[in-house]
Amino acid sequence: MKKIINIAWKDVLVTLSDPAALVLTLVTPFVLTLVMIFAFGGVSDNGFAEIPVAIVNLDESEFGKALVEVFQSDELGNLVEPTLLVDAETARLAVDNEEYSAAVIIPDDLNTSFAANGFSTLQSNQDTQSKTAVIEIYGNPTRPTSVNIIKTIVDEYINRASAIVTGAQVSLIQLAKSGLIDPSTINSAATNSVAEDPQIDRLITLKNSLSEGSADTGFDWTAYMAPSMAILFLMFTMSNGGRSILAEREAGTLPRMLTTPSGAVQVIGGKIFGIYLNGIAQLIVLMVASLVFFSMNWGPLGIVIPTILCVVAAATGWGMLIAAFSKTPGQAGAIGTAITLVFAIAAGNFVPRQLLPGWLQSFSFISPNAWGLEAFNQIRLGASAVEMLPLWGGMLAMFGLLFTASVIAFRRQYS
Repeated sequence: MKKIINIAWKDVLVTLSDPAALVLTLVTPFVLTLVMIFAFGGVSDNGFAEIPVAIVNLDESEFGKALVEVFQSDELGNLVEPTLLVDAETARLAVDNEEYSAAVIIPDDLNTSFAANGFSTLQSNQDTQSKTAVIEIYGNPTRPTSVNIIKTIVDEYINRASAIVTGAQVSLIQLAKSGLIDPSTINSAATNSVAEDPQIDRLITLKNSLSEGSADTGFDWTAYMAPSMAILFLMFTMSNGGRSILAEREAGTLPRMLTTPSGAVQVIGGKIFGIYLNGIAQLIVLMVASLVFFSMNWGPLGIVIPTILCVVAAATGWGMLIAAFSKTPGQAGAIGTAITLVFAIAAGNFVPRQLLPGWLQSFSFISPNAWGLEAFNQIRLGASAVEMLPLWGGMLAMFGLLFTASVIAFRRQYS
């Protein structure tokens, strides 16, 4: 075991001293993550800026006009770029055609939802008779961060408008009790104020929807893309590690090592363990970098670390298999690159997995990419260690199968 560790540690030190390897394993995935976030997450060098949003105001009351003015205010001038449209379907189609990040559709009954006799809370089985006004945010699924910002703006307006109207009603009720005003004028004086139900804490409801084939509305593009790019380049690192074994064989280094008292199992085991350690180091460094630069929390370490260990193990298995069945370093590099790109496209490294066809999502579980993306997504959604066991088990099973096949092939080569 000591010899295996020594050989592995030597390979780790060699990688750390190789500038080209460091660029491939650390710098490139981090830069590509930034590019993907900036391109599709609505992010600029100075943060979020000039998010194109379509606004359809079907309400003629002051409430609808006030929301439009919020988006047109100087305070949001550098954040959003609003465009007024007159038709809701036109706005949705424009979002589908990538013209806007989102469309805010203000209903024609926004004012009536403040009326005491017209408001009702929104239930999961809300019937068609409900008088609750629904402000719809129709979002582009490729720009989830921008959509969430638009939702936050509307949500803040709802909270402030509700507080103002509620405060006005309370004041008017007190005046009515004191006999200073006619109780029959309270609703109109409070601009169709709140209902009498004391449990109501929201006067207007948001309806979040994404264009057809969309991802979950709570989807976080940055949280998805950081581990996605890390897993993508982990596969490059693993295939490159397998290629290095063949390069050492051609250079004569590996055959000389096999002539030492160390057996073939120890030598090959040490090389494989070195590839595994490089993969772990790569993911941990990228995780720390995303935490520092994006303030991204990957999740509880007690769940994240086992996930990293399992993802790297599954990817290492593919690196071993590529090396075991390739005849030259060039062939290993070509096969490794092809497999890595196919796995990345099929698993959803470039687009959210939720947008892929169901059959492709299932088929992609042949790759460590799919298992890793599913695992990190479950962590983001708050999965416990027990709930992660099937995913961890699947990745370890993948490693076991690939390891067995690789060992058989290596024995045939070096026996």
